[in-house]
Amino acid sequence: MSEAYQELLRGFTIGAHGATVELPSDVRSIGKWVEVLPRADLLKSAEVLSGAASRSLSRKHLGATRFTLMETLRPAVVDCIKGLDRQFLGSPLPLTSDRLLKAEHVLFLHHTMAEAYRRALIELCHPEGDIPMMRSGNAAACVARCLWHYQQVLLISWNLYRTPPAGIWSAMRGCYHYAVSVKLNNHAVEDGPVQHTMRPHDLFVETALMALVNPLAFTPPELEQIKTIAAGMAARCAVCSSAASEHSAQLPRDEADAEGLETGYLEFDAFFHVLTEAVSANGGMSPILLPDGKTLPVRTALVKRMLRALGQASARSATRVYGEYPIDTVLGLSGVHFFAAGRIDFETFIQNLSRLSGQGISTAADWLDSGETPNHKMLEATVLDHSLGGYRLKWEAGQTPRARIGEVVGLNGAPPGAGEPDWMLGIIRWLRYESEGAVMAGVELLTRRCAALALRPVQGGHAGQLLRALEIPPLEEGLPRAFLISGRLEQHTPRLEVLYGYEPYRVLSPRAMESVLTETTALAVNIDYTLLIEQN
Repeated sequence: MSEAYQELLRGFTIGAHGATVELPSDVRSIGKWVEVLPRADLLKSAEVLSGAASRSLSRKHLGATRFTLMETLRPAVVDCIKGLDRQFLGSPLPLTSDRLLKAEHVLFLHHTMAEAYRRALIELCHPEGDIPMMRSGNAAACVARCLWHYQQVLLISWNLYRTPPAGIWSAMRGCYHYAVSVKLNNHAVEDGPVQHTMRPHDLFVETALMALVNPLAFTPPELEQIKTIAAGMAARCAVCSSAASEHSAQLPRDEADAEGLETGYLEFDAFFHVLTEAVSANGGMSPILLPDGKTLPVRTALVKRMLRALGQASARSATRVYGEYPIDTVLGLSGVHFFAAGRIDFETFIQNLSRLSGQGISTAADWLDSGETPNHKMLEATVLDHSLGGYRLKWEAGQTPRARIGEVVGLNGAPPGAGEPDWMLGIIRWLRYESEGAVMAGVELLTRRCAALALRPVQGGHAGQLLRALEIPPLEEGLPRAFLISGRLEQHTPRLEVLYGYEPYRVLSPRAMESVLTETTALAVNIDYTLLIEQN
């Protein structure tokens, strides 16, 4: 038995998962069975198809027979999945209970079909892993269908910021390595139900490239663009047994994989270079030229974030401090401003700035204790680990934080029991919704101490409207200070008037107003914030 065939078998479990729907065992009967599915009720169809496909996994078949049965069933499965996809993909997160149920059915259908084709491949090549004569086409189709359905499980999980089922990457690696061992990895396979021709190599590498850029850090529309780029560049990238170049990374692993497990490497030179060549273009868009001659217009900010993710392999190995402890968090700029200003809303903040007439503010002022409003809530999170660059947080089920990629988040860095909060500021780079309802997030730290303030742009000697803003002192000495405002400035503003309010860490020399020169940059493309960087 070949080593690749043993890897294909590894971790494969057979079971009906409690399913009670029996699938006919011959092609003619299964065709009639499909014809009477309750097509008008997609959820009911999904339940029947899921149960039947799952039940079939516990029944013995010849590999060719199972393959033919799955090919007969698959068009109905894909059609049902397409209908359900439209009812939950693109919906606000977290999903409502009915939409989550539909998503779970789709994930289960994809996963079960992948496992069914994997078993058909195992049976087809039993017992030593050799492909029988005249069956190479069936074997190639099994590999391609299997990898496609596993890929869809990951794509939907990433779109919903959820944890994929266990063992997906181990199964994909097993299928791919077996395809390489029998020289089927570059075999083109027609897939009628999804109207696409695919090669096992391209499917596997495309999925691995997407995983490499940390898909939980992007919105669904951004993921769709990343998938297009990865699909276009997959044929130019290679899977190797060792690091082949500077732009190589270990193939993705499952959380349950043994420490030190050798998974192989993905060499992504071509993927990296097509991004770096595009990002050099001027303006807000970076046209990416794909090998097929097509040009994909992508926001420059998105390309830069992809490149940043590709370069974080060394950063992931940086020292991290593990240990669970609670921390108070606030989501959104207005919420952070409310608490950093001493629990007062922006209107009151402005009124007090006017009343003080530039005399500075005492930390004992009577207007600081205005209480907590229904719109600005502190949520307790658990810090799972952190490094100098950021935190991995977890909000337990029931808190339902309105978190999204690119949202700013305040973290109270003061020790427990301290009278005054000490607000750090970060930005959410990735999200993951856990099955039990908890939400996990990776937060990049912007500053270890932010201050609430108001600012107004000055253009041609005319001062504009006062805007809610936060001061962001740099993390490293010698870097410029920045200011974060809600919304976008209509035009470049070379000068700002900055009005300071409650500053507990500036009590020795409080300031009321200063004028600064700035340059403007976007903090995140999907969140309506503007970052103003001070010019030296």
